[in-house]
Amino acid sequence: MKRARDLIEQLFLNINHEDMKVYGKIFSSWTDLAGTDLAAHSRILEIDRGILFIGVDHPGWMQMISMRKAGILSSIKRQYPSLEIRDLRFMLIDGVPENELEKRFGGTENSSPEPPSQDEQAQEENSDPKPPENFQKKLEKLGKSIEKKWK
Repeated sequence: MKRARDLIEQLFLNINHEDMKVYGKIFSSWTDLAGTDLAAHSRILEIDRGILFIGVDHPGWMQMISMRKAGILSSIKRQYPSLEIRDLRFMLIDGVPENELEKRFGGTENSSPEPPSQDEQAQEENSDPKPPENFQKKLEKLGKSIEKKWK
């Protein structure tokens, strides 16, 4: 089995770091792109083959964001042309467990696990650092996603 360091180095060897910065910026600028009211009820889940997937927490807000789709898409194309976003897709995520979203989309921006208990903190401090169980799967998924983008 390869070490995590080797996997990460191999994964990022051929990545254009400027494009990765842009990719990260779109996630952090969602409030500016969608507006404060819509951003409070939605979040970017994933970018895949030119499609920006957005999770929305209520059908009413999904209707509102759908009505503003053209304007949001226009802003994204203007501010982030290198991402080549050509469509927005909305998904109702109210009631969808966070772990299900993580399975489908990987870590999401608003995921916030509960803080560890005192016992868990003590165990972490006294044990060797170990990567999460699904760390390699997430790295492989990230690698495949990046490969798709650059083909």
